[in-house]
Amino acid sequence: MQDVTCGIKTLMRPDCLLRLLDSIYRFYPDMRCVIVDDSQQPTLPANYAHRDKINYITTDYDIGLGPGRNVMIDNVDTKYCVYLDDDFVFTNKTQLELMKGVLDTGKADLVGGQVRERGHFRLYHGLLDVQGSVLTYRRAAYGKELIPLNSDGQGVEIKYVDIVLNFFMARTDLLQQVKWDPELKINTHSEFFMRAKDQMKIAFCADCHVNHNRKGAQPGYGKLRKRPHRKIGLQKHGIRTCKFVGGRWG
Repeated sequence: MQDVTCGIKTLMRPDCLLRLLDSIYRFYPDMRCVIVDDSQQPTLPANYAHRDKINYITTDYDIGLGPGRNVMIDNVDTKYCVYLDDDFVFTNKTQLELMKGVLDTGKADLVGGQVRERGHFRLYHGLLDVQGSVLTYRRAAYGKELIPLNSDGQGVEIKYVDIVLNFFMARTDLLQQVKWDPELKINTHSEFFMRAKDQMKIAFCADCHVNHNRKGAQPGYGKLRKRPHRKIGLQKHGIRTCKFVGGRWG
């Protein structure tokens, strides 16, 4: 995985970050990581075992997800970047080779995977449709394709979508072009994919997934999550109302 770097933005979740890193290096011992940490106190111990493979960047307190992710992607110098929330955990089903294989074919620019939480997959990938001031999230795809990854005919199926969860691998150069809204400290997700869908071919791969474990945040973290930045981001696109079609999302 020499062409791949894991990118992580973290805030006030030291236990989560270390759990994620330990899981990454269990399955990918040579993986390079770029971590941007805007906690009040540094999260990563100076003597962490894999520190030599990590570009650990600390910033002012609470610069936010948008600015933090932009600092992260500006410091990635490999062809591909895997974006990860700090409360994810790699398992033997986190097969990054599948995502990279799809990207290598040129069939997609960004490939999202599944996120398992409490024994169930979060159902989130789908289409985005804007009509006037209404944004509709639709659980669907606009096509699927079987991508052969080796000479014996084995491959992986992908579905083409507009939005996936925050577990994805993408072309670094395109992420550096699209970036995240620097004014949004939280809830950057929908706004990012509204812009990305016009600049990147986005796919979903059900065969690659991570676990989601929220336990490990410091006191006060939950309050920071409740700021209304998602609404602010969508209003920049003239969005006043959101609709969800195809069942419960998230």
